[in-house]
Parts: sequence; structure tokens; C-alpha cells
Amino acid sequence: MSWLPSTGVLVALAVGAAVLLILAGVTVVVLRRRARRDAARPTAQAVAASAPATPEPVPEARAEPVPVAPDIAGSSAPLAAALSRALAKRPAPRGDARDRLLAVLLDDPVRTVGAAAALEASSAQLSRLSEALSHERSVVREHLAKLAAAGLEPDQLASLSGLPAAEVRALLSR
Repeated sequence: MSWLPSTGVLVALAVGAAVLLILAGVTVVVLRRRARRDAARPTAQAVAASAPATPEPVPEARAEPVPVAPDIAGSSAPLAAALSRALAKRPAPRGDARDRLLAVLLDDPVRTVGAAAALEASSAQLSRLSEALSHERSVVREHLAKLAAAGLEPDQLASLSGLPAAEVRALLSR
């Protein structure tokens, strides 16, 4: 039965499969929400049909300036308007653009980003566990080799270690 994978490999495969299932579930939920959102959006034809036949009158621009009355804090309307125009012309920071893009692409970007961070942490933990498992297997292999050199048979080593005899033989053959 040396063709059977070791327990550590099976655990790693099971954890990997669980992570993939979680990703698949998140993907399905996101796709379903997008489909519902898209179905609820009006089509271009519906928007065109609901538009008024005659355009709304546009108020004419005044030639004379608007009288300026200071605010309670001492600022004036033109200063506030100039400030808002200056802020609007300023390029958005990279994070803002990324956040807007995520908000457009995902129904719940905070939860999705959180799930991605959790996935990354789980992947790192899985990597650490795999390394630890590999190290412990090499330690077990060394101890089994010492006991085999002392004269114990693989069946006795299997009974002593609690491992299947096939796995003990596989460890000793490496």
C-alpha cells in the first residue's frame, strides 16, 4: 500500500480543497448578486421611454454678480465655491480610485477584501504547517532509522509509532 499518500499530504489536500470551496462559494454569491443587480437596473430603452418628450427649460445665466453675504464663520459663498472647484480638479489619490473600482465591481467590497485577506492568511498558515509537517516527518524518519538499526522490524516499528506499516516502510526507504 505504498501508493497511498501520507497523512500529511491528505491533510494539506483537504485544507486546499476547503479553501477552493470557499472561493467557489464567494464567487457564486458575487455572481448571483451581480445578476440580481443587473436585472433590477432599467434598460436603455426604459430610460429613454421615461424621459420627457420636451427638454426642461434651462435657467439663463445672470449677467450681474450674485450678492455676497458672509457666513457666520466669516467665509463667503465665492470662497466656498472656489475651494470646492479646486478640490474637484485635484486628482484623486490611488486608494480612492481603487475603492471606487471595487465598489463598482463587487456588491460587498469590504467583505470580499476581508475574505481575500483571510484567504492569504490561511494560505500562509498552510505553508507554515506544511513546512512543519515536512520537518516532523524527517525527524520521525531519523528515529525510525535508528530503531531499525537497533534491530526492530517494520511491523514492530509501525506498532510502536502508531503509523501504518506501509508508511513506515516508505519512510525507511527514503
